[in-house]
Amino acid sequence: MQLGKFIKCCNRHNFDAMSFRNRVHDALNIVKGSVKLPIDEVLLGKQYVESKSKTFHDDVVLSDAAGVVQSAQYDIGGGHCQTLDHLTFVIGKPVLPITLTAAQNAARMDDGPESTQKPYPTNSSGPVDGAVVDTGAHYLGGLYDESNTKLQSMRKAAITPVNYETGAAHTEWPSSELEQMQLLMANPYADSLIYHQTKLSFLITGIQRPDFDRASNQRGLVRMLIVRPIIPTARLHMNGVTGKPTIRTDYLPNIETELFYSGKRMLGGRLDPSRAHDDNNSNSCVTFGLDKMDKEVPTMNLDTDSIYYGKMAPCYTSDAHRLSPFDLITSPVNRKKYKVIADKSFHLDTQHHGVASMRTEHVTIPYHMQAKFAGRVPNADHSLSDVTFNEPLNMPSKPIIMFLSLDQKLSVQPTGYTVISES
Repeated sequence: MQLGKFIKCCNRHNFDAMSFRNRVHDALNIVKGSVKLPIDEVLLGKQYVESKSKTFHDDVVLSDAAGVVQSAQYDIGGGHCQTLDHLTFVIGKPVLPITLTAAQNAARMDDGPESTQKPYPTNSSGPVDGAVVDTGAHYLGGLYDESNTKLQSMRKAAITPVNYETGAAHTEWPSSELEQMQLLMANPYADSLIYHQTKLSFLITGIQRPDFDRASNQRGLVRMLIVRPIIPTARLHMNGVTGKPTIRTDYLPNIETELFYSGKRMLGGRLDPSRAHDDNNSNSCVTFGLDKMDKEVPTMNLDTDSIYYGKMAPCYTSDAHRLSPFDLITSPVNRKKYKVIADKSFHLDTQHHGVASMRTEHVTIPYHMQAKFAGRVPNADHSLSDVTFNEPLNMPSKPIIMFLSLDQKLSVQPTGYTVISES
């Protein structure tokens, strides 16, 4: 039985597979290395990051005495407003969105409607020449680090660093691309690591409300979401006309339009207030994100040569929805597209109000899986270089931690690590 299947079996029966594995190794005098891989704790050149204020549509916000629109202040009447701040962390390295245009691929793998597949938010960048692009999202790393020599010494395919060489014989890795391929086909887990869990701590401090001169006189309502994009499975179909096999799969989730879904958020309500209540589709509900909502009538991919044939293409309307801060901070997650690991709301501490209100939130993200890698990168002459492929092939998806704060801006200091051991 493969170790990965054994671990899953133990998890189903609430059995500590890692503890059992350690006891077996101790009994057989087998030494397996392990490492605590730290996350990136310095973001945008600082030890902390501030939340980003959400902007709203011009027809639902306040204007100041000079008539200037305050885009971050949602009008609730009587000259008062609500604000919503958001801050997102993603474990791993930055991921770029996939943008498809109609009939662009000569191999006809992704022809079909225009669409944007964006399961993860756009990463903030900087400082470059003093400029910072703050999207409110930050990638923490923590899944793999090429510069970590101890982690490299645990890889079967990697060249063992001099500092970790021992007198014991090391498993010989193939020297050619063909031999490596044959080895990985015979044993897909020949080059693998065991990922246990990521442990994080967030020191959350309440600071001033956006665009206000004074701190909010309340404890701050914060919602913390930990989700993972659900990656669709691929299936093999036989073409009845050509007799050739064809891969079919669904589009990846789009965090900008498919993160939330609620049967209470209807098109005839605050999603689109301009819609008449007697409209045929005024009681229809669509998925939405912090700013955008999905199309009312999605476009189906009707290209029989596309791997997405028969699926609804993810895209969004050109206009932003009008949902309030309270609507967003209380909206359920769209569980068809995102798996929920944790979803909790809390107030900052009761010792201080507004500025200096603090809370420490501890997060554990379990993996308990054997991650397989693709060995070394081949050279042009089909020999193998010293560089390894460092992206796990079977990691389901990267965890996303999102904080939503009502009427208070946040400063967050993340810290933590991922526990990885030798297979």
